[in-house]
Amino acid sequence: LTFSPRSPRAVLLAPAMAAAVAGIVVAAIGPLEVLNRIVTWRLAGQQLDPSWPGISHNVELLYDKMFRQEQPAFYALAAVGGLALLLRALQPGLALAGWLGAQLLLLLLYTELSAHLGVTLIGPLAVLAGVGLGAAWSLFSARRHRTIMTMAVSALAVLITVWYATAIPALLDRDQRLIAGLLSTDRDGGRDERAAVRVIGRLTAAEDFLLTDAPYLAFLSDRKVPPELVDPSLSRIRAGALTAEQVTASLQAYNPKLVVLWTGKLARFEPLMEILSAEWEPVEQYGTVDKGTPRAIYRRR
Repeated sequence: LTFSPRSPRAVLLAPAMAAAVAGIVVAAIGPLEVLNRIVTWRLAGQQLDPSWPGISHNVELLYDKMFRQEQPAFYALAAVGGLALLLRALQPGLALAGWLGAQLLLLLLYTELSAHLGVTLIGPLAVLAGVGLGAAWSLFSARRHRTIMTMAVSALAVLITVWYATAIPALLDRDQRLIAGLLSTDRDGGRDERAAVRVIGRLTAAEDFLLTDAPYLAFLSDRKVPPELVDPSLSRIRAGALTAEQVTASLQAYNPKLVVLWTGKLARFEPLMEILSAEWEPVEQYGTVDKGTPRAIYRRR
């Protein structure tokens, strides 16, 4: 984006700043630790799956999130912005397209994709949408050096901008309902999540801890989770960054009032399941997940 044959300084500015920041991080943490976190941990976590079933699942999930649950006007505005940029400034247009394509490819290959991870696309999309707004404005402001193609793109940008403006109230309403816990990004889980939050609120106090593989439920319930379980992702489990010993130790150290097994991730730990079977009882169950694992709330007997 900063490349210019007439200004070597502009070309080197962004890479130099990125290298400086990376150098500070490496110096503070240590090269071996950085390598372990960025490479070894990722490989052990098996975070990428190039198989077609995994890719098709992620395509469907992202399509549902971006075009069925949300208003697609934003993405249309980004698309027309990309077209306008390619017509007027090919090099920055290709750079932004490459950025967006790389982010999208990573999401499609991700083994544990959730709907909320689509937000990682917002950077390049927001820039392209801004270009789309600029293209719409240029229809009324620019009078020189305009071709039929650029005028057509600008006119299309105006129409999509109006469409986007009419969609803003619906987007704000949806955001408010998501924050309030009245809506879920998971089409199948919203009702069960709200029911679980009500049970958690009824059986625990504000100062109580939950042990759960779904921290989002703790957030909606305004309850605390042990620090080790803030991110109980499958990648951490596969990489050995979250172990059965840590989970059972948290069960003893924080004395949670409830254990909520929601995603099936913590059910992979046999020691935890043995403790639940011997000392805990299910209060509510919401079907099954992950090869028949119960999705349930447990309390001590």
